[in-house]
Amino acid sequence: MAKQTPEGRVKDAIKKKLNELAPDNFYFLPVSNGMGRHGIPDFICCIPTKITQDMVGEELGIFVGIEAKTHTGKVSPLQDQCLVEIAGAAGSAQVVWGSDDVGRIDNYLDSAFCRCPDKEKPE
Repeated sequence: MAKQTPEGRVKDAIKKKLNELAPDNFYFLPVSNGMGRHGIPDFICCIPTKITQDMVGEELGIFVGIEAKTHTGKVSPLQDQCLVEIAGAAGSAQVVWGSDDVGRIDNYLDSAFCRCPDKEKPE
């Protein structure tokens, strides 16, 4: 069995957190094969979310793009541009900096409402 990469451990922590946050969420990890768009986040998600009373308790799926990085990783310019575009379209765009940063995902709705990507590296 191959040894898992540091970023692979971050991705496993993100999967666990997504399943705790909303067991009925949808996510996938797009495979980059050179034929598609570059800079797409590691995780493409749709998280079911209850909205306010004026929406009579209906649920909407919030589009969430999550980029997994180690503490020493860097967001490429293409990844950064894609996160900005997701946020600009009222989706949630986040960078998770290591396995201990997965709590950031809890703020996916705030990220979507502010239309700004959550990509600040923790101190």
